[in-house]
Amino acid sequence: MKYLKLLLILTIAFSVHSCKKDPDQKHLKLTYIDKMVEAPANVSIIFKVNDAVNYPLPGLVESNFEIYEDGKLISEFEAARKIQDKPEKFKFNLLLMLDLSGSVLDSSLNSLKQASISFINSVMPNEGSSDYQEILMAVKWFDGEKNIHDLVDYTFLKSNLISSINQIDQNISSDNSTNLYGGIIQGIGNIDNRVTLFAEAGIISAGALITFTDGSDQAGWYTSNQVTDVINKRNPSIALYTIGLGGEIDKNTLEKFGKNGFEFAENLSELIPKFEAIAQFVKDEAKSYYLFEYCSPKRSGTHSLKIRVTSERISGEMTETFSAEDFTGGCTLE
Repeated sequence: MKYLKLLLILTIAFSVHSCKKDPDQKHLKLTYIDKMVEAPANVSIIFKVNDAVNYPLPGLVESNFEIYEDGKLISEFEAARKIQDKPEKFKFNLLLMLDLSGSVLDSSLNSLKQASISFINSVMPNEGSSDYQEILMAVKWFDGEKNIHDLVDYTFLKSNLISSINQIDQNISSDNSTNLYGGIIQGIGNIDNRVTLFAEAGIISAGALITFTDGSDQAGWYTSNQVTDVINKRNPSIALYTIGLGGEIDKNTLEKFGKNGFEFAENLSELIPKFEAIAQFVKDEAKSYYLFEYCSPKRSGTHSLKIRVTSERISGEMTETFSAEDFTGGCTLE
Protein backbone atom coordinates (compact mmCIF):
# COMPACT_ATOMS: atom_id res chain seq x y z
CA MET A 1 0.00 0.00 0.00
CA LYS A 2 2.88 2.33 0.83
CA TYR A 3 4.31 1.75 -2.64
CA LEU A 4 0.97 2.59 -4.26
CA LYS A 5 0.79 5.84 -2.29
CA LEU A 6 4.35 6.69 -3.28
CA LEU A 7 3.60 5.94 -6.93
CA LEU A 8 0.51 8.15 -6.76
CA ILE A 9 2.48 11.03 -5.22
CA LEU A 10 5.21 10.73 -7.86
CA THR A 11 2.62 10.59 -10.64
CA ILE A 12 0.89 13.75 -9.37
CA ALA A 13 4.22 15.55 -8.93
CA PHE A 14 5.31 14.62 -12.44
CA SER A 15 1.97 15.77 -13.85
CA VAL A 16 2.25 19.15 -12.13
CA HIS A 17 5.86 19.53 -13.29
CA SER A 18 4.95 18.58 -16.85
CA CYS A 19 2.09 21.09 -16.85
CA LYS A 20 4.42 23.90 -15.84
CA LYS A 21 6.89 23.00 -18.55
CA ASP A 22 4.35 22.41 -21.30
CA PRO A 23 5.07 24.97 -24.05
CA ASP A 24 1.41 24.83 -25.07
CA GLN A 25 0.60 26.62 -21.81
CA LYS A 26 2.69 29.61 -22.92
CA HIS A 27 1.53 32.21 -25.39
CA LEU A 28 2.80 35.36 -26.99
CA LYS A 29 0.90 38.45 -25.90
CA LEU A 30 -0.37 40.85 -28.56
CA THR A 31 -1.59 44.27 -27.39
CA TYR A 32 -3.71 46.32 -29.77
CA ILE A 33 -2.65 49.95 -30.19
CA ASP A 34 -4.53 51.34 -33.19
CA LYS A 35 -5.71 50.59 -36.72
CA MET A 36 -6.13 52.51 -39.96
CA VAL A 37 -8.48 51.51 -42.80
CA GLU A 38 -8.06 53.40 -46.07
CA ALA A 39 -9.18 53.09 -49.70
CA PRO A 40 -8.73 51.32 -51.98
CA ALA A 41 -8.38 48.32 -49.60
CA ASN A 42 -5.53 49.08 -47.19
CA VAL A 43 -5.78 47.79 -43.64
CA SER A 44 -3.06 48.72 -41.14
CA ILE A 45 -2.87 47.73 -37.52
CA ILE A 46 -0.33 48.74 -34.88
CA PHE A 47 0.23 46.41 -31.97
CA LYS A 48 2.83 45.34 -29.44
CA VAL A 49 4.21 41.83 -28.98
CA ASN A 50 5.56 40.38 -25.73
CA ASP A 51 7.00 36.90 -25.35
CA ALA A 52 5.75 34.08 -23.14
CA VAL A 53 7.34 35.59 -20.03
CA ASN A 54 6.09 39.09 -20.94
CA TYR A 55 9.36 40.55 -22.23
CA PRO A 56 9.12 42.73 -25.36
CA LEU A 57 9.69 40.74 -28.55
CA PRO A 58 11.54 42.61 -31.34
CA GLY A 59 12.75 41.37 -34.70
CA LEU A 60 9.63 39.72 -36.12
CA VAL A 61 9.29 39.53 -39.92
CA GLU A 62 6.45 38.82 -42.36
CA SER A 63 6.92 35.06 -42.11
CA ASN A 64 6.05 35.21 -38.39
CA PHE A 65 2.53 36.43 -39.19
CA GLU A 66 -0.68 34.90 -40.43
CA ILE A 67 -3.82 36.85 -41.38
CA TYR A 68 -7.34 35.53 -40.90
CA GLU A 69 -10.46 37.31 -42.15
CA ASP A 70 -13.73 36.02 -40.74
CA GLY A 71 -11.85 32.98 -39.48
CA LYS A 72 -10.33 32.08 -42.86
CA LEU A 73 -6.58 32.12 -43.44
CA ILE A 74 -5.67 34.67 -46.13
CA SER A 75 -2.65 33.69 -48.21
CA GLU A 76 -0.02 36.11 -49.47
CA PHE A 77 -1.35 35.50 -52.99
CA GLU A 78 -4.76 36.86 -51.98
CA ALA A 79 -3.45 39.73 -49.88
CA ALA A 80 -0.09 41.47 -50.16
CA ARG A 81 1.27 42.21 -46.70
CA LYS A 82 4.33 43.60 -44.97
CA ILE A 83 5.72 44.70 -41.67
CA GLN A 84 6.37 48.34 -42.40
CA ASP A 85 8.70 50.69 -40.58
CA LYS A 86 7.08 54.12 -40.74
CA PRO A 87 8.76 56.49 -38.27
CA GLU A 88 6.30 59.26 -39.20
CA LYS A 89 3.47 57.09 -37.90
CA PHE A 90 5.13 56.00 -34.65
CA LYS A 91 7.16 57.82 -31.99
CA PHE A 92 8.71 56.38 -28.84
CA ASN A 93 9.01 58.81 -25.92
CA LEU A 94 11.83 57.98 -23.53
CA LEU A 95 12.16 59.83 -20.20
CA LEU A 96 15.20 59.35 -17.96
CA MET A 97 14.34 60.52 -14.43
CA LEU A 98 17.40 61.08 -12.21
CA ASP A 99 17.63 61.39 -8.45
CA LEU A 100 19.84 64.43 -7.83
CA SER A 101 19.27 64.64 -4.10
CA GLY A 102 22.09 65.43 -1.67
CA SER A 103 23.48 61.91 -1.34
CA VAL A 104 23.88 61.52 -5.11
CA LEU A 105 25.47 64.92 -5.59
CA ASP A 106 27.89 64.32 -2.70
CA SER A 107 29.15 60.87 -3.59
CA SER A 108 27.76 59.40 -6.83
CA LEU A 109 27.45 62.20 -9.36
CA ASN A 110 30.37 61.38 -11.66
CA SER A 111 29.42 57.71 -11.85
CA LEU A 112 25.78 58.59 -12.49
CA LYS A 113 26.78 60.94 -15.31
CA GLN A 114 28.92 58.25 -16.94
CA ALA A 115 26.12 55.68 -16.61
CA SER A 116 23.55 58.10 -18.04
CA ILE A 117 25.76 58.88 -21.04
CA SER A 118 26.31 55.15 -21.62
CA PHE A 119 22.53 54.70 -21.53
CA ILE A 120 21.99 57.50 -24.05
CA ASN A 121 24.60 56.07 -26.42
CA SER A 122 22.96 52.65 -26.17
CA VAL A 123 19.32 53.55 -26.76
CA MET A 124 19.38 56.55 -29.10
CA PRO A 125 19.62 55.75 -32.83
CA ASN A 126 22.49 57.19 -34.82
CA GLU A 127 21.84 59.83 -37.46
CA GLY A 128 21.10 58.15 -40.78
CA SER A 129 19.83 54.88 -39.27
CA SER A 130 16.44 53.52 -40.29
CA ASP A 131 14.89 54.42 -36.93
CA TYR A 132 16.52 57.83 -36.56
CA GLN A 133 14.01 60.37 -35.17
CA GLU A 134 11.69 57.54 -34.10
CA ILE A 135 12.90 57.70 -30.48
CA LEU A 136 12.78 61.01 -28.66
CA MET A 137 14.39 61.28 -25.24
CA ALA A 138 14.20 63.78 -22.39
CA VAL A 139 16.06 63.96 -19.07
CA LYS A 140 14.42 65.28 -15.91
CA TRP A 141 15.44 65.14 -12.28
CA PHE A 142 14.08 65.37 -8.78
CA ASP A 143 15.40 66.37 -5.38
CA GLY A 144 13.28 67.25 -2.34
CA GLU A 145 11.07 69.85 -4.01
CA LYS A 146 7.47 69.01 -4.87
CA ASN A 147 7.90 69.35 -8.65
CA ILE A 148 10.41 67.67 -10.92
CA HIS A 149 12.97 69.70 -12.85
CA ASP A 150 13.80 69.79 -16.58
CA LEU A 151 17.34 69.06 -17.71
CA VAL A 152 16.75 68.64 -21.45
CA ASP A 153 13.46 68.44 -23.34
CA TYR A 154 12.57 65.65 -25.77
CA THR A 155 15.02 65.42 -28.63
CA PHE A 156 16.42 62.83 -31.02
CA LEU A 157 19.90 64.41 -30.85
CA LYS A 158 22.42 62.46 -28.80
CA SER A 159 24.74 65.44 -28.60
CA ASN A 160 22.12 67.60 -26.85
CA LEU A 161 21.38 64.88 -24.32
CA ILE A 162 25.02 64.15 -23.54
CA SER A 163 25.90 67.84 -23.29
CA SER A 164 23.12 68.38 -20.75
CA ILE A 165 24.29 65.43 -18.65
CA ASN A 166 27.85 66.75 -18.65
CA GLN A 167 26.65 70.12 -17.36
CA ILE A 168 25.20 68.70 -14.14
CA ASP A 169 27.22 69.82 -11.13
CA GLN A 170 26.90 69.69 -7.36
CA ASN A 171 25.21 73.08 -7.28
CA ILE A 172 22.22 72.04 -9.38
CA SER A 173 20.03 71.45 -6.30
CA SER A 174 19.54 73.29 -3.02
CA ASP A 175 17.22 70.67 -1.49
CA ASN A 176 18.93 67.53 -0.21
CA SER A 177 15.74 65.51 0.31
CA THR A 178 14.28 62.89 -2.05
CA ASN A 179 10.90 63.20 -3.77
CA LEU A 180 11.01 59.76 -5.37
CA TYR A 181 7.24 59.27 -5.46
CA GLY A 182 6.74 62.65 -7.10
CA GLY A 183 9.39 61.85 -9.70
CA ILE A 184 7.56 58.70 -10.77
CA ILE A 185 4.06 60.21 -10.67
CA GLN A 186 5.01 63.33 -12.62
CA GLY A 187 7.19 61.34 -15.02
CA ILE A 188 4.27 59.08 -15.94
CA GLY A 189 2.05 62.15 -16.36
CA ASN A 190 4.60 63.77 -18.65
CA ILE A 191 4.81 60.78 -21.00
CA ASP A 192 1.04 60.29 -20.89
CA ASN A 193 0.54 63.88 -22.07
CA ARG A 194 2.92 63.33 -24.97
CA VAL A 195 1.16 60.15 -26.06
CA THR A 196 -2.13 62.08 -26.02
CA LEU A 197 -0.71 65.01 -28.01
CA PHE A 198 0.74 62.70 -30.64
CA ALA A 199 -2.60 60.90 -30.90
CA GLU A 200 -4.36 64.22 -31.51
CA ALA A 201 -1.89 64.84 -34.34
CA GLY A 202 -2.64 61.43 -35.87
CA ILE A 203 0.65 59.86 -34.76
CA ILE A 204 0.80 56.64 -32.76
CA SER A 205 3.23 56.75 -29.86
CA ALA A 206 4.36 54.89 -26.76
CA GLY A 207 6.96 55.51 -24.11
CA ALA A 208 9.10 54.40 -21.21
CA LEU A 209 10.05 55.97 -17.89
CA ILE A 210 13.41 55.00 -16.38
CA THR A 211 13.81 56.18 -12.79
CA PHE A 212 17.12 56.13 -10.94
CA THR A 213 17.50 56.63 -7.19
CA ASP A 214 19.97 55.85 -4.40
CA GLY A 215 17.38 56.07 -1.62
CA SER A 216 13.74 56.01 -0.62
CA ASP A 217 11.17 58.79 -0.61
CA GLN A 218 11.89 61.24 2.18
CA ALA A 219 10.05 64.38 1.12
CA GLY A 220 6.57 62.98 1.70
CA TRP A 221 4.81 65.04 -0.96
CA TYR A 222 3.10 61.88 -2.19
CA THR A 223 2.39 58.41 -0.82
CA SER A 224 3.31 54.98 -2.12
CA ASN A 225 -0.39 54.25 -2.64
CA GLN A 226 -0.69 57.31 -4.88
CA VAL A 227 2.20 56.05 -7.01
CA THR A 228 0.58 52.62 -7.28
CA ASP A 229 -2.73 54.21 -8.29
CA VAL A 230 -1.08 56.28 -11.04
CA ILE A 231 0.84 53.22 -12.27
CA ASN A 232 -2.32 51.14 -12.46
CA LYS A 233 -4.20 53.86 -14.35
CA ARG A 234 -1.42 54.79 -16.77
CA ASN A 235 -1.68 54.36 -20.52
CA PRO A 236 -0.75 50.69 -21.17
CA SER A 237 1.74 51.81 -23.82
CA ILE A 238 3.97 53.34 -21.10
CA ALA A 239 6.66 50.99 -19.77
CA LEU A 240 8.23 51.51 -16.35
CA TYR A 241 11.81 50.70 -15.33
CA THR A 242 13.68 51.44 -12.10
CA ILE A 243 17.36 51.41 -11.11
CA GLY A 244 18.47 51.44 -7.48
CA LEU A 245 21.93 52.12 -6.05
CA GLY A 246 23.28 51.17 -2.64
CA GLY A 247 21.87 49.85 0.58
CA GLU A 248 19.44 52.65 1.40
CA ILE A 249 16.93 51.89 -1.33
CA ASP A 250 13.74 49.94 -0.74
CA LYS A 251 14.20 47.05 -3.19
CA ASN A 252 10.65 45.76 -2.87
CA THR A 253 9.17 49.18 -3.60
CA LEU A 254 11.43 49.86 -6.58
CA GLU A 255 10.75 46.44 -8.04
CA LYS A 256 7.00 47.03 -7.63
CA PHE A 257 7.27 50.40 -9.39
CA GLY A 258 9.51 49.00 -12.15
CA LYS A 259 6.72 47.04 -13.78
CA ASN A 260 8.82 46.22 -16.84
CA GLY A 261 12.23 45.91 -15.24
CA PHE A 262 14.27 46.63 -12.10
CA GLU A 263 18.04 46.63 -11.68
CA PHE A 264 20.01 46.95 -8.43
CA ALA A 265 23.58 48.21 -8.25
CA GLU A 266 25.28 47.40 -4.94
CA ASN A 267 28.04 49.93 -5.60
CA LEU A 268 29.17 52.55 -8.11
CA SER A 269 31.20 50.06 -10.17
CA GLU A 270 27.96 48.26 -11.08
CA LEU A 271 26.07 51.38 -12.13
CA ILE A 272 27.05 51.44 -15.82
CA PRO A 273 26.25 47.71 -16.37
CA LYS A 274 22.86 48.16 -14.69
CA PHE A 275 22.02 51.17 -16.85
CA GLU A 276 23.11 49.21 -19.92
CA ALA A 277 20.90 46.27 -18.89
CA ILE A 278 17.89 48.58 -18.74
CA ALA A 279 18.99 50.13 -22.05
CA GLN A 280 18.66 46.72 -23.72
CA PHE A 281 15.16 46.31 -22.30
CA VAL A 282 14.21 49.76 -23.59
CA LYS A 283 15.59 49.09 -27.08
CA ASP A 284 13.61 45.88 -27.26
CA GLU A 285 10.55 47.70 -25.94
CA ALA A 286 10.73 50.34 -28.66
CA LYS A 287 11.16 47.67 -31.36
CA SER A 288 8.36 45.43 -30.10
CA TYR A 289 5.72 47.69 -31.68
CA TYR A 290 4.70 46.60 -35.16
CA LEU A 291 2.83 48.27 -37.99
CA PHE A 292 1.37 45.44 -40.04
CA GLU A 293 -0.18 46.45 -43.38
CA TYR A 294 -1.97 44.36 -45.97
CA CYS A 295 -4.38 44.63 -48.88
CA SER A 296 -7.71 43.10 -47.97
CA PRO A 297 -9.56 41.01 -50.59
CA LYS A 298 -12.92 42.05 -49.08
CA ARG A 299 -15.08 44.54 -50.98
CA SER A 300 -18.02 45.23 -48.65
CA GLY A 301 -19.38 44.65 -45.16
CA THR A 302 -17.81 44.46 -41.71
CA HIS A 303 -15.30 41.70 -41.02
CA SER A 304 -13.15 40.25 -38.29
CA LEU A 305 -9.39 40.42 -38.64
CA LYS A 306 -7.24 38.03 -36.66
CA ILE A 307 -3.47 38.33 -36.63
CA ARG A 308 -1.57 35.31 -35.42
CA VAL A 309 2.12 35.55 -34.53
CA THR A 310 4.40 32.54 -34.14
CA SER A 311 7.97 32.72 -32.84
CA GLU A 312 10.04 29.69 -31.83
CA ARG A 313 6.94 27.47 -31.84
CA ILE A 314 5.05 29.74 -29.44
CA SER A 315 2.05 31.64 -30.78
CA GLY A 316 -0.33 34.41 -29.84
CA GLU A 317 -3.14 36.22 -31.57
CA MET A 318 -5.45 39.19 -31.49
CA THR A 319 -8.74 39.96 -33.23
CA GLU A 320 -10.20 43.28 -34.37
CA THR A 321 -12.94 44.29 -36.81
CA PHE A 322 -12.85 46.55 -39.87
CA SER A 323 -15.26 47.87 -42.49
CA ALA A 324 -14.63 47.05 -46.15
CA GLU A 325 -17.36 49.35 -47.46
CA ASP A 326 -16.31 50.92 -50.76
CA PHE A 327 -13.14 48.79 -51.00
CA THR A 328 -11.93 48.28 -54.56
CA GLY A 329 -9.00 46.83 -56.43
CA GLY A 330 -5.72 48.67 -56.90
CA CYS A 331 -4.36 48.40 -53.35
CA THR A 332 -0.59 48.74 -53.09
CA LEU A 333 1.89 48.89 -50.22
CA GLU A 334 4.50 51.62 -50.31
